[in-house]
Amino acid sequence: MWCRATAPPPGDALVRHHDVRAVSFTGGTATGRNIMKNAGLKKYSMELGGKSPVLIFEDADIERGA
Repeated sequence: MWCRATAPPPGDALVRHHDVRAVSFTGGTATGRNIMKNAGLKKYSMELGGKSPVLIFEDADIERGA
């Protein structure tokens, strides 16, 4: 399920719900900390606060990477 919440209560309820076995989250670090606090022993995967930097070196195969 995908959920876009603009306030903590809906997300907190989902993370804490007993039927939810795992949580995947992309977003800010503050929200990620809140999820970790509320997830208990559930599995979770997060991508937090990154800006997706990319390094391209001189020997890169540009055609292969495109």
